[in-house]
Amino acid sequence: MRYLILLFASLLLFAEEVKISADKFQADEVNKIAVFEGNVKLIKGKDLIKAEKLTILFDNKNKPIEYSAEGNPIFQFVMKDKTYKGKADKIVYTPNDGKYSLIGDVFVKEERENRKIYGDKLTIDKATGKITIKGKKNEPVRFIFQVEEKQ
Repeated sequence: MRYLILLFASLLLFAEEVKISADKFQADEVNKIAVFEGNVKLIKGKDLIKAEKLTILFDNKNKPIEYSAEGNPIFQFVMKDKTYKGKADKIVYTPNDGKYSLIGDVFVKEERENRKIYGDKLTIDKATGKITIKGKKNEPVRFIFQVEEKQ
């Protein structure tokens, strides 16, 4: 049986609905943590994360301060009319600053222009549109894109 929980996260000056479904859910109100396991699907606006486990940490006012997806997480993020899809070992979202951190064996593909990025850690700041990526230990960041040449 799948559980469906609706959570609300504050982003900048407005609230955006977050929908999460999973096979299993447990919460610890003392430690301010919620854990979703099995076929986890998180939808926030046009953003999507799928994973085997999602952990949410809450502040003292019971507002989410961190979402952490593990277990083969994959994602789709939409930012300024561009769609980014990919995977990482771990995906962390912090709603207070609107940043996604992709950690470990990161692969991102920008759909429209077919650009691909590989690295070890990538940060997406949805508020500013900035993306920062670091290479793997002893390996550079790889960025692959198409160039049209006039003939």
